[in-house]
Amino acid sequence: MKIVVPSFDQRRKQIDSKKALDCELSKAEQYVSKLRKRAKKTQSLPEKIEIGKRIKEAERVLKRLKTDYFEIEAAISNKHKCGAA
Repeated sequence: MKIVVPSFDQRRKQIDSKKALDCELSKAEQYVSKLRKRAKKTQSLPEKIEIGKRIKEAERVLKRLKTDYFEIEAAISNKHKCGAA
């Protein structure tokens, strides 16, 4: 089983408004939660280890979205200001 975690850059490309930023942040949180639940239900140790690695990746993406939140928000507003001028 192959689990693909959306990267920060992939999520960032989807963000073009404050609403989209909040939506991606919410999706990232839900993804981490879904992976944790999946890890609890899994019986196989190798699969649990694989899911654990993906959880760490997803948590890194989530943390970066949270720490860069205001930078992304500023970039969006600057983009809209430049586009409106």
